[in-house]
Amino acid sequence: EHRGKFLKLAVTVSNWEELQVGHEWWLEAPHQRVFLPRSECGRWAWYRLLHKEKMKFNFFREDEGTCLDQPLLSEWTLFDSNFTKGFCAVLGDPVDHSLTPAEQRPFFKSKGMNVLRVKIKKEEFNEACLQFLTNLGMRAAAVTAPLKEKAFQMSVERTHRALDLQAANTLSWNGKWWVADNTDQVGLSRSLKLLAKQQGLPELNFLKVAIWGGGGTLSTLKKIFPNADNFAARTGELREGGHNPPDR
Repeated sequence: EHRGKFLKLAVTVSNWEELQVGHEWWLEAPHQRVFLPRSECGRWAWYRLLHKEKMKFNFFREDEGTCLDQPLLSEWTLFDSNFTKGFCAVLGDPVDHSLTPAEQRPFFKSKGMNVLRVKIKKEEFNEACLQFLTNLGMRAAAVTAPLKEKAFQMSVERTHRALDLQAANTLSWNGKWWVADNTDQVGLSRSLKLLAKQQGLPELNFLKVAIWGGGGTLSTLKKIFPNADNFAARTGELREGGHNPPDR
């Protein structure tokens, strides 16, 4: 190590424990070391983006590039390293399809925060993972499947909406602990009322509704559609309700 001016560690990182080990290695000598995690699916691009100007050197890509963990040039230019109030993250698996960074960027920019997509598998999401993200500067999170129940369980404070659904789609840091909230029910209810109005329908309650799977949104859907038939996503078997599954 004493023979090199800079040391670059760009190895395949398969889980969050390895990511934290590499991060701590970099922190021991950030003036000399560079940590650029790699994966087959590009799941660590958010980490590289978060540290784009903290590492001695870094990479971005155009098109597919040579490594999917290299942030796209468009992401690189939109990420503001001068923001000092942390970042918001979309947590879940998958999250690549999420439009939250694009749609919510102006709002969080007004708060001095960036927005990142962070892929976390259900079995990886634990106290250590959440604490690591907190240490990196995460101060708010939009939680999607399959993490909503675990986000609720790991939060210290919960709103009445989160308690009612026993799941969280929103986490916010109050300076001491994470607060869980759930806006799924109110958001979906308002969207459905707007849809009914646009279609000239009095209400949507009369519709025959079937739910396949549901994940962390199942409790929300059951609140809005209490008479819906609930089917298992994999087997197609009726779990709740009294009708045969309609044609898919």
